[in-house]
Amino acid sequence: HSESSYRFERTIDKRRIEETSLRASQLFVKIAHAVPASQEVVAGEAKAPKGTWIKLRLSRLNAVLGTSIPRDRVIKILASLGFKIKADSRTEIRVKSLLQRTDVGREEDLIEEVGGGEDQEG
Repeated sequence: HSESSYRFERTIDKRRIEETSLRASQLFVKIAHAVPASQEVVAGEAKAPKGTWIKLRLSRLNAVLGTSIPRDRVIKILASLGFKIKADSRTEIRVKSLLQRTDVGREEDLIEEVGGGEDQEG
């Protein structure tokens, strides 16, 4: 993994578009002596996307990874990555997708995250 791949596998946070655009505009004026538009240009309202809940079956996770990672360890790894967890049963958990992590949208993606987290923490 490189810093570049880390940035490009995630997308922008749509909730910060206006703030980021204003900052970019300020820098254009300051550094490049740009002249700002006489009025604000609005292309349309951006609706903030909502995260969805993804079911993660612990049996599937351990079968794919060839491990026997306990439920509490899986929850700890995913929580440390910023995911919200609902542990409704002993055999599966529900994980809320993160808006800034569009690369995580299905069970296989969560399995990959847990596998990577387990590798880093041992």
